[in-house]
Amino acid sequence: MVDLVSYWFDVMVDEKIPRPKAPVHLYECVVFTHRNLIVRNGKETGVEPKVMDVLCVLIDCRDDVLSREELIERVWGEPAGADERLTRAISQLRKALGDTPRSPKFIETVPKRGYRLVSPVAFEMEDRPAQESAQPPQPPLPIRRRVVLAAALLALAGLIVIGAFWLF
Repeated sequence: MVDLVSYWFDVMVDEKIPRPKAPVHLYECVVFTHRNLIVRNGKETGVEPKVMDVLCVLIDCRDDVLSREELIERVWGEPAGADERLTRAISQLRKALGDTPRSPKFIETVPKRGYRLVSPVAFEMEDRPAQESAQPPQPPLPIRRRVVLAAALLALAGLIVIGAFWLF
């Protein structure tokens, strides 16, 4: 029998947090854990690796309440200064997922206990052709190409202005 946990999760050699191999669907969001990317309604939001680690721990322990101390231990391993980092990570995740603490669709704060992932989780099968909605949008043009394009447009605008003054 195939071990589903090992099928969907991959622990990289230098990482201690299990990360799903394939895209993870949380309501209208698609999470690409190895790219630290959350796609919501076609809009890409990149997150820091530790922020994605927090989400991966919540996915791994979905429906369970994880205390702040347990999350800090699993993600950072050291308590010094990690309380503020966890608060910041949860805030960034909520922003990227379009979630609010007052009416959570994804991350619920359980007073005096911790956090829980309340969203349904669906793992996309790797051997199945990826659906169009699961594909992240194409990355923007590289900065170098954008700078060259902007310079060309400025030069063209300058030539038009000079030409207009020369004719009149």
